[in-house]
Amino acid sequence: MTNATLGQQLENQRERVRYLEETNLHYVTILDILASCGDLQTGISDTRSSVQIMQSAADKVKRLISFSSIAFCPVEEDASFEVAFCEPESSTREIQEEIDAKIMDGTFAWSLNQNHPVITSTRDEQQTLILHVLETHARIRGMFIGVLPGRHVNVEVSSLNALSIILTYTAYTLENATLYDMLRDHMHNLEQRVQERTMELEAARQQAEAATRAKSDFLATMSHEIRTPMNGIIGMAELLGDTPLADDQRGYLRNISISADNLLAIINDILDFSKIEAGRMELDPHPFALRELVETTLLPLRFRAERKQVGLTFSVAPDCPDMICGDSVKFRQILVNLAGNAVKFTEQGLVGVAITREGGADATVDLLMTVRDTGIGMTEEVCGRIFQPFSQADSSTTRTFGGTGLGLAICRQLTELMGGSIAVESRPGVGSSFTVRLAFALAPADSAPYYPVTQDSSAVSAAAQALPRDILLVDDVEINQELARVVMEKQGHRVTIAGNGAEAVEAFCANRFDMIFMDIQMPVMDGFQATRAIRELEQERGGRIPIVAMTAYAASGDRQKCLDAGMDSYISKPVMPDAIVAAINRYTAASPPEPVQAAADSEPAPEPDLPVFDRDELLGRLGGKAEMIPRFCTMFIGSVTTGVEGVRKALDAGDAEELHRQAHTIKGAAANIGAARIRACATRLDEMAKSREISGAPALLDELAAEFDLFRNEVGGPQ
Repeated sequence: MTNATLGQQLENQRERVRYLEETNLHYVTILDILASCGDLQTGISDTRSSVQIMQSAADKVKRLISFSSIAFCPVEEDASFEVAFCEPESSTREIQEEIDAKIMDGTFAWSLNQNHPVITSTRDEQQTLILHVLETHARIRGMFIGVLPGRHVNVEVSSLNALSIILTYTAYTLENATLYDMLRDHMHNLEQRVQERTMELEAARQQAEAATRAKSDFLATMSHEIRTPMNGIIGMAELLGDTPLADDQRGYLRNISISADNLLAIINDILDFSKIEAGRMELDPHPFALRELVETTLLPLRFRAERKQVGLTFSVAPDCPDMICGDSVKFRQILVNLAGNAVKFTEQGLVGVAITREGGADATVDLLMTVRDTGIGMTEEVCGRIFQPFSQADSSTTRTFGGTGLGLAICRQLTELMGGSIAVESRPGVGSSFTVRLAFALAPADSAPYYPVTQDSSAVSAAAQALPRDILLVDDVEINQELARVVMEKQGHRVTIAGNGAEAVEAFCANRFDMIFMDIQMPVMDGFQATRAIRELEQERGGRIPIVAMTAYAASGDRQKCLDAGMDSYISKPVMPDAIVAAINRYTAASPPEPVQAAADSEPAPEPDLPVFDRDELLGRLGGKAEMIPRFCTMFIGSVTTGVEGVRKALDAGDAEELHRQAHTIKGAAANIGAARIRACATRLDEMAKSREISGAPALLDELAAEFDLFRNEVGGPQ
């Protein structure tokens, strides 16, 4: 062996010895650091703060790994993570921005579920970031963040393991400190802590209820979104039915119409159920004629029963009052559901509806409604669950008779909402008997019955027989004006247009109108202000003109705002032709106007599969006049061009109120034209402006501009 070889081996041995010495020193340091972790617990039973605990932990971590900056982020009550300790303190903002970035890309959430360090890069990818959850057996206490200079830094596995041990000690120390604080608080004021805990439990209950409402809101939103194309299908089927068709084509069309009507009925059930479950269903008591309501409600069902060769009888006992006060719409819905089910499940025999009086005080009357049938009947076990949502007698019942299983659940909830009760008795193969007990107030002797406006296809045919009327249409968006004007003039009415509330008041003073359709949000003078001004003028000159609001707002309480301002009712945007026609028929009748409730319209959720332009929806609003579509699209493009510029100026000025007005205008116009994606984007921008938190508005404006470009490309409009 040569001297050179021996020298090389000797040098290798020296290098090995140095490595072992350094390794031993490293492990000695780690053991020393870990042994000192017990110091973290020192003094926590006195007044040691969480910041002091974090400082002690940071001192130990720095001995272990050479971090350029260290931070601890405890989890807050609202599940947010904010920097509570940072060393050096000047790095606090930078660390918080790194945290926010990792929250956005999902790394932060992933790290919370790991029991070891997570090594990643900083936003600029020039430094190395180490995240480690602070967790005990009971809960997550927070997050540790350490920054190392340089990219892809290698850290000893032993050091990372030691880091986990230190941070676990830190998490338990923070938890113990919290427990000691809680113990001191309980010792000082036990009653106060009990009250606070009660408040926490109440908050948890409210969160649970909010989750239920969110689920129901989703159902309501989706039901509304589905109803829009369904209305288009039904409307186009009706138009197609007025054209020359062969016998087989007419048969196909009849099947399409029946299927569409059945699907719409299912969607309506889901919508009603979600409203009730979310607590959005409210009572609207008013005088109504009991016998007339029962007769008009059951007459269509009698025709259906006769087609099946099933008898349908109904009676109201002589001692029942003619006029009572209550929510006739919900009473009618209960009656329709029960009687409709009875007819559906009865193949032969008889269905009978009877209303009798069971008592009541001087100003009230207790009514018992009984619906009997000789249908398929149910077992006792089925009767026990028949009022639960989505319940049917069995799967074969669903296949044979159809339905969602929501009708009886809705009946039960509506009955209980009205302060009553519902029960069932049934035998398989014999039939069923449903009984509903409800209490109503006796209506004053001079009360006029209230007839809610219905928005169905019958309204169009009724409108054709109405006398031409002079109507004042108030809206500041040209496309909204034109859409409503087309519908009104198609029915033979004369329309005068005002561009804002002030012009509406001037027109009212200078002319005589039979009724007014009033937008709510307008420049110069809004719809509420204009209505109040008109009502004040009426006090001087006499008379009362029906005023119907047209609004994109349809949340709980908006109807009452309209009534408080002096309006008679409202219809929701996007305004459907049937709703306009029904309102005209209602308020140009001989009887005095009564407030009516329009169907609520949920704003569209920003779904990625919304159409850029729903041509069929616009065609339906234009009464099938396809030649008018290019003109309306051009008007809409001009309106949104101005609106987008208005949004941009409002953002530059930081004016949330003006931003809200511009976004709301775009939203309404988009709803009427069928620009669903623009409408969804404008809705989110509008909601952001109403919350006065517009930091994210520039990004939404870019999205709105992009959606606008897509729309113009779709319709071939000017760029």
